[in-house]
Amino acid sequence: MHLKTYRFVTFLGFALWAQADLLACGIDVILRYDDYSTKSPTHIEKQLFEAAKSVDGSILVGIVPFPDLEYPQDDETDFLPPEAPLSETKRELIETYHRQRVVTYALHGYSHKNNLSAESLSNGGMQSEFAVLNPQRQKNLLRIGKAALETQLSAPLDIFIPPFNSYDESTLGALRQTGFKLLSASIHRDIVSQGLEFLPAPTLYPQYLREVTLKALSRHEHGTILVTLHPYDFVGSNTDFPSYRKSSGSPMTIAQFREDLEYLKAQGINFISIESLRAKGVDLSAERLLANRPLSYSFIIDHGVVPNWLVAPPMPEVYRSAEDANHDYLKILLSATVLHGLIALLSASISRLLWLRLTGYPRLRTAGLFAVIAAAGYVALYGYKIGFYSKISLIGSILTGALLGIGMGCFHSSRARIVLPKRSPGDFAAGMHAKAASKTYKSNEPFQ
Repeated sequence: MHLKTYRFVTFLGFALWAQADLLACGIDVILRYDDYSTKSPTHIEKQLFEAAKSVDGSILVGIVPFPDLEYPQDDETDFLPPEAPLSETKRELIETYHRQRVVTYALHGYSHKNNLSAESLSNGGMQSEFAVLNPQRQKNLLRIGKAALETQLSAPLDIFIPPFNSYDESTLGALRQTGFKLLSASIHRDIVSQGLEFLPAPTLYPQYLREVTLKALSRHEHGTILVTLHPYDFVGSNTDFPSYRKSSGSPMTIAQFREDLEYLKAQGINFISIESLRAKGVDLSAERLLANRPLSYSFIIDHGVVPNWLVAPPMPEVYRSAEDANHDYLKILLSATVLHGLIALLSASISRLLWLRLTGYPRLRTAGLFAVIAAAGYVALYGYKIGFYSKISLIGSILTGALLGIGMGCFHSSRARIVLPKRSPGDFAAGMHAKAASKTYKSNEPFQ
């Protein structure tokens, strides 16, 4: 191999695969607790706050202000709720831990009501309180909920957690108009807005926090992990565990969760608050969200076009910086391009070789090319360790290379301007036999 080519390949390999290992691992964990209200289990929440406090952590608490209250009319712009959002017991509890910097306030909807029709749900729609409401109603609900909580808790509130992690463009406009600064919802949404901060919530539940975080440490990941907690995640909450979660786990005890937090703390994990992120100047912009989204929702990644042994798929639970996210996605794109380019090049080389070597034997040439493509297709189709789209992409690369090789062979033949008589497979066999006999005769000649 030419020296310059060798250096380039070495540098490319280092840039694509070794750089991540040189970065120091830095994982921050944010705890987010949804559905805090007058009705939520106080005894569970007190233990949960104590667990966060034991590791010098903080919990972003999504408060549902009016779980039983009907919506005001759209034209009731001066509507005031008839009662305070939280009972005295719940107010005292959350205020106590807020003063200790264990709790950060967030608005979690208005009543946490699902407003999507049953028909839409049956057709695969996602539950939502806000995304199906008109802009004026969304603005009113946000204004009323925010004002009621700020009045009762005597503290500013500028974080919104939409129920069911669902929102639309009207929600973003209403948030800006009502004084909210940060939105924490699912990363699957590509609707963003300048002027707002974003902290997406991946599908990560407390039962898997320890496993996922240790995996991130072992892979030298760098970023933020947000875990979403609900009352039903814990034994003794007297709330039903949702059916869609039963296949992936069961409620855990607060003691188990606290043990996991303390273990991770001993491994060097930081449990950080939104205030700390802001104080450190951590990027929470829309650009960072858009940079991370392809790592969670990409055809190449979702369907395994690049095998895991070549480039490990990114962990969707880790929220990377915009620079790291762009770097990781570029690495995946380059790996896919190089892998399938090499496969196509190998296929083209073999096809071209067969085309030129068997130019005078059209039947053998056709049979040889068919055998090569069929063998490659068989390996691809029955490679049980790769997915359907991996097989399709592999076959596509092989066929593309084969067509390219045949085209190169035809071009080479036309440039050579050599006209050879058509010969049969029998002639080819006779020629090979004569060639072998000639070699045998020469090997029996005496040494001169």
